[in-house]
Amino acid sequence: ETSVNNLSNNTASYILNMIPRVHSVNETPDGAIVSFTADVVAGSALVFLNGLMQLDGQDYNTTSAGHLDSFTFDFISAPAATDRIEVYGVQHNVKFDGTNG
Repeated sequence: ETSVNNLSNNTASYILNMIPRVHSVNETPDGAIVSFTADVVAGSALVFLNGLMQLDGQDYNTTSAGHLDSFTFDFISAPAATDRIEVYGVQHNVKFDGTNG
């Protein structure tokens, strides 16, 4: 019974961690850089600039195709230092026990 309870708890934790959330990018916009990364599964990512959803191929280009790698993308034009970049998606590196790593 303990094993079943542990499996149940781990499964629930894993599922909750797989819910898409808003993530910040790892870099700070400065008006010059165009390349950014976020710790989300590439296929789950939606990019927002100042709260407005950006379109892949029009506003930015995806540069990482790895399914479970960090999501990397290049804006067509460098965001200003005052711009807010957020990526909505499933966090990558979530283990079955619900921890990150």
